[in-house]
Amino acid sequence: MPTKKKRPQFAMDAGTIEKLEWLNKQHQKRSGTTKVYPAHTLKELIDNEYQIRKRFG
Repeated sequence: MPTKKKRPQFAMDAGTIEKLEWLNKQHQKRSGTTKVYPAHTLKELIDNEYQIRKRFG
């Protein structure tokens, strides 16, 4: 049964992908769980940026 979740796709250059991989490794070290997917890291970054912009305009 196919999922009904939206699956956004992003095009990134090589430098940005390397930075995302590094951030994902740091997130994985910090979380202590066995696997952290890049989507989790992106969600955390977007949520944090949203809170900052919402509070400080």
